[in-house]
Formats: sequence, structure tokens, C-alpha cells
Amino acid sequence: MTFSLVARCADTGMFGVAISSSSPAVAARCAYARAGVGAVASQNVTDPALGPLALDVMQSGRNAAQAIAEVKRLGRFIEYRQVLVVDAAGGTAIHSGTQVLGNWGQARGRDVAAGGIGALTGTRPKEDQNRDIEVRARSPLVIPPDNRLPPPENPEQEQARLGADWPVDPDLKAREVAALEKAR
Repeated sequence: MTFSLVARCADTGMFGVAISSSSPAVAARCAYARAGVGAVASQNVTDPALGPLALDVMQSGRNAAQAIAEVKRLGRFIEYRQVLVVDAAGGTAIHSGTQVLGNWGQARGRDVAAGGIGALTGTRPKEDQNRDIEVRARSPLVIPPDNRLPPPENPEQEQARLGADWPVDPDLKAREVAALEKAR
């Protein structure tokens, strides 16, 4: 049983891949992301060449659907694979081959695609598998007991430590604006 999720944060443009599987260390063969390009998960009789192939296609200027089309055209034994893609614009596409092992499911929407073997079975009727899913605002990783996040001690110093290429956290920016407004 494997469940995968590929996603893009619309605020920061950052990508993420999450995989949970009964196969040990499967993410080493399944999870791929490239800054500014996209994210890919390849599962079910995995082929580690499919992730880099899809990313290369998107880096050449094509979208998620075009990347899946190229994966289907060039991939070996593609009928046994499940591949999920999100591109830099938030477009998503999924390929689930006709010979994917066991019961499988998929769902996708703007900025996110999910697929699973066994994991999504029964969550949605088969006829609804390609309907959009909606991504809502992300929740904080940790919520303090009083539900208020403390302002950072020195946001400029923290950003300098992380480097110019590190994306600015939209929650941090919101806290900075709130602190400035409160100080007025």
C-alpha cells in the first residue's frame, strides 16, 4: 500500500512531496522535486527514471499534462505505473496505468495531486476520481496554547542567515505586518 501527494504552495511557489508506503525506503525511488519547476511522485512497480524525465519536460517550458504525456510516451511498462505531477503554475496531472496493482485511487486539483494503491480505495466513487479537490489555506505546524504566534525576534537577521534564495514564509510576513500595525 502506497499513498503519495505532490503539492505547490501558491504563496511561495515551494514544492513538496509526501509518500507513505508499506515498502521500506520507497521515497528514494519515488519522490522528485526541482525548485521553480515542479514535483513528481512515481509509484507502483517504480521506475526511478520517470521523476527526472517529467521534471526535465517541465523545465523545458511544458506543463504537468504535457509532462505526463511524455512520461506515457517514453516510459517503459507505463501501464504498471502511477505518476503524479504538479508544475510551476500549479497545474496537475496524474497517470494511473491499466495494470496498476490492487485497488487504486486518485484525486487532483489546483496545486495538489494525490494517488494511492490501497490507500484511497473507497474514499470516492470511481466515477468521481478525476474531480477536482480543493486546497485550503495551510495550518501552522504548531499552535501555541493561546493561539497567538509570537513575532520573530529579528526577522532580518533570520532571513540573512537563511540566504536570499530561501523563500519568505507568508506567515512570518503576516506576523511582521501585524506587529508593525500594533506598534502604531
